Amino acid sequence: MYIYRHAQSWLSSSTMVLLLALSTQVACFGNQKVPDVKETVEMPASFATLEQQDHELQKVPLDSWCSDFNQPELDRVVNLAFEKNLNLMASWARLEQSAAILEQTRSNRMPQANLNANASRSKSPAFGGQNIPGQPTSFTNSLYRVEGTVAYEVDLWGKLAAQREAAEFDYQASRADVETAALSLTSSVAEAWFDVVAAQQKYELIEEQIKLNERYVELLELRFEQGLSSILDINQQRQQIQSLLAQQRNVEQQQVLARQRLAVLLGATPEQAKTLFTVEGLTLPTLNTIPEVGVPADLLERRPDLRAASLRLEAANKRIAVAVRERLPTLQLSLSTFLQALELANLVNDVFWSVAGAATQPLFDGGRRRQEVVRAEAAQKEVFYTYANTLLTALNEVQSALVSEHYQAQFIEDLQQQHQIAETSLTLSRERYQRGNFDFLRVLTALQSLQQIEQSMVDAQRLQLTNRVQLCRALGGSWTQDLQPPKTNSSAQSSASK
Repeated sequence: MYIYRHAQSWLSSSTMVLLLALSTQVACFGNQKVPDVKETVEMPASFATLEQQDHELQKVPLDSWCSDFNQPELDRVVNLAFEKNLNLMASWARLEQSAAILEQTRSNRMPQANLNANASRSKSPAFGGQNIPGQPTSFTNSLYRVEGTVAYEVDLWGKLAAQREAAEFDYQASRADVETAALSLTSSVAEAWFDVVAAQQKYELIEEQIKLNERYVELLELRFEQGLSSILDINQQRQQIQSLLAQQRNVEQQQVLARQRLAVLLGATPEQAKTLFTVEGLTLPTLNTIPEVGVPADLLERRPDLRAASLRLEAANKRIAVAVRERLPTLQLSLSTFLQALELANLVNDVFWSVAGAATQPLFDGGRRRQEVVRAEAAQKEVFYTYANTLLTALNEVQSALVSEHYQAQFIEDLQQQHQIAETSLTLSRERYQRGNFDFLRVLTALQSLQQIEQSMVDAQRLQLTNRVQLCRALGGSWTQDLQPPKTNSSAQSSASK
C-alpha cells in the first residue's frame, strides 16, 4: 500500500484522465456471453426406445462404472486398469501439467521480486592518457552493488483475473479429460474381458460338439459293421469333426489375442496375460433389464467429454476478454532498493531506494492486438462447434445403443426359437434314419445346423454385452468424478486444489 500511494501521487493528471475515460469502456470489452450449445443443438425431451416410445424415462444416478455383470473378477480387473493403464497414467500426467500452468497464472496476483548483486573492478588511463609528471598514469576503481526490485501490475481491467479464470477452466477440462479416458478404458477392458470369456465358452462348447460327433462316428462304425451304414457316412461325420477342430483352433487364437490385448490395457506385456486374471469356470453373464437412461439433458453433466467441451468454451470466452483488455492501459508499480559503495566494507553504510509508477497505453502495433481479438473470437467459435458436435455424437451414441439393445434382444429370442426347432429336427431325422426312412446326410445336416446355432447364440450373447457396455459408456455417470490418481501420481491435483 505504501508503494501504491506514492506511485499514485506521481501519476500525471492527463494519465489519470485517460484511465478514467477508458474505465467506462471496460463493461463492454471482453464480457461476452458464453454461447449456449442448446440453442444450436435441439435437445429432445427424452430418449426414445422401441419399447417406451411415449414414456419419458426418469433420472437415474450412474454410481458405478457399468451395469452389474455379476463378475467380481471383471470388477477387479477394471480397478487394476485404473491403477496400471499407461494411457490413463499419461492423462494424469497431463493433468499435472495443467495444474502447474494454473499455478503459474495464479502467480500474477503477487508482486515479482528479484535480487541482483554486482561487483566490478576496472583500470583506466588517467588524464586522457597524458603523461603528467608527478601524477599517476592510470586509476583503478572498484564498485559493489546489491539491488532488490519489486514490481507489481495493477489489474485495472480484470485482464489478469481473466487469465487466471481461463486457466482454471482449462484445468477442470483436463480433469474431465482424465475421466473421459477412464470411461473409455472401462469399455475397452470390458470388451477384451468378454472376448476372452466368450472365446473360452465357445471353445468348451465346440469341445462338447466334437465329443458328440465322435460318438456319432462310433455309432456309424458299429452300424457299418452290421451293414446298416456306409463308409461315406463315416467320412462325412469325420469331416465334420475336422471342421469343428479347425473352428476350435480359430477360437483359441481369438482368446490368446484377446488375453494379450487385455494385458496391455492392464499395463503389462502380452506374455504376462495368464498371471493377471483368470476366466476359468466363467460364462457370459445374462443381462438384467435395460437400465433407465435419464433424459438427454443429463448427459451435459454425466458425460465428462461434454463437461470438458463446456469448460473449454468458458476458457475460450475468457481469452477473448484477455485479448480485448490487452488494448487497454496498464499500470505498473515498482520499488527498487540498493546498496552501493566503492569499497566492500562501506557497502552497508547507506541504503538507496526508488519507487515509481508507470501507465502505458498501446497506440500503434500494426494491428497485432486487434487481430489477436479476432483470433480469440474465432477460437471460441471453433470450440463451440466442436462442443455442439460432441453433444450430437453423444445423443446418437445413446440412441444407437438403445436401438441395438432392442434388436439384439429380439435376435437372441429368434435364435432360441431356432435352437428349439433344430433340436426337434435332429431328433426326428435321427429317428427316421434309425428306421431306415432317411439317409445319414439328413441327420448330419440337422446336427450341423444345431451346432451352428449353438455357436451363434454365444456370438449373439457376446454382442449383446457389447451393446450394454457401449450404452454405459454413452451414458457416462457421476462415478468418474470420484476417481483419484494412482499413488505414484498423487500430486496431480494437490497444488491445483488449493
